[in-house]
Amino acid sequence: MPEDGARTLSRYSFKTNELGYCGPPGADKVLLRYAALGEKKLERGAKKFLSRFPVLDSYLELVARKKGATSIFDTRVPRAIWRGEGAVAFRESDWDFLAKKFASKKLFPLAVARKVVGKIPAGAPIHHNLHVFLYGSLTGVVPRTLAVQNQCMISVAKIKSAEKGEAVAETKQVIAKGGRFVFGKPVSRKITLVRSGLSLVGDLKPGDYAAVHWGFAVEKISQKQAIDLERVTRKVFDSLNCRKAA
Repeated sequence: MPEDGARTLSRYSFKTNELGYCGPPGADKVLLRYAALGEKKLERGAKKFLSRFPVLDSYLELVARKKGATSIFDTRVPRAIWRGEGAVAFRESDWDFLAKKFASKKLFPLAVARKVVGKIPAGAPIHHNLHVFLYGSLTGVVPRTLAVQNQCMISVAKIKSAEKGEAVAETKQVIAKGGRFVFGKPVSRKITLVRSGLSLVGDLKPGDYAAVHWGFAVEKISQKQAIDLERVTRKVFDSLNCRKAA
């Protein structure tokens, strides 16, 4: 079945909404169900909700513009933002566009938005993990600690065992070493596979890979996709670490 851009966005976005961090209240139930089941009757509601995530939507519109896509639901857009596939880089010429988007969505006055956006390093990939480790939260509702950032980032989990809606997986936690973001040694952690009776990954077996957001397995991915996701996250760290050094 062809990938559905709205479903991809839904699977990666529902958890932050459930936690009350992003998007309109109550969107998580529709997004989770649409992501899991793809029910046509939920498509319109899911797209409406997704268009009301002001920070995410601003990034999506920028990526769509750079890719020549006519919609944020073009599959290339969520793939780039969430999985890092075909990720595009920030250029200084993008700052004004993004600042105006933030201002139009009433996140900040334009002058403030320009200062906020000016923190983004040129050449950094436009990816969710960049936002996590650069800002933590633009609205201030998400605590900015490394422990929280490790939960909020999209991370790769290699499954060791799975049963009864839960899995034990090997993941790489991010640590701050000498003021620089780096991956630490792999650790074992529990991840959740089922929410409200719904799973976004189907059956998992040892050796499988999953993308994880806030401790929930949001998508089963291939080994290549896992490598690509880690690669784009390392590029994020390189950009931020160089910025700190400068």
